[in-house]
Amino acid sequence: MLANKLLAMGLFNPMISWIVSYLTSRHQLVRLHSTYSNIESSSTGAPKEPS
Repeated sequence: MLANKLLAMGLFNPMISWIVSYLTSRHQLVRLHSTYSNIESSSTGAPKEPS
């Protein structure tokens, strides 16, 4: 897990918490010209194709 690797690298818990919070539980959408996708919840830091 990313948090464990960051902790092993010597990062402090507040910084790890901020990074994990930033990368998880995000709402994302895609805009192409004037068309918008539906808002999707993401559990990772990268957009994903709908399932």
